[in-house]
Amino acid sequence: MKRALTVLFLSFLATSLIATSYALAASLSLTNAIFSIHPEIDRTLNVSSHQGITGSVTIANVSPVCSITGSAPATGPDLIITSSNGRIQVVALNWTLQNRCELIAPFQVTLSPGTYSLNLSSCSYMGCRVLPITVVVVPGVFTPARINIITGIY
Repeated sequence: MKRALTVLFLSFLATSLIATSYALAASLSLTNAIFSIHPEIDRTLNVSSHQGITGSVTIANVSPVCSITGSAPATGPDLIITSSNGRIQVVALNWTLQNRCELIAPFQVTLSPGTYSLNLSSCSYMGCRVLPITVVVVPGVFTPARINIITGIY
């Protein structure tokens, strides 16, 4: 009986070691995090996908005449995210023109916890003076952020 338990335990241990070795070999980022044997992988990029910023950018009015025409794909500025240590991330936004009157672009960006500055690229409207805005990302939460730009066109 004791021999059978010993063999069973050793079989379990061997199987566990093989499975762990495979998992480490298959996951370079996990291997790097544990053993630092893959220096080409930046471990700072392993950000939780459950935190960052979420919200939208609205630019209105972009035309002096608004009409109920529905929505259409459009172009607009990119979202510029600057971390407190100066790292810059440019996010291309998917813009929609609503009723020939306002540009709207939703966003959700995964970020590490910290303080960030949000700005728009090439924003020359009168309302762009409110930029940049500051957001604080806390662990495990998507921080809401809304950027509303008034163009001055009426």
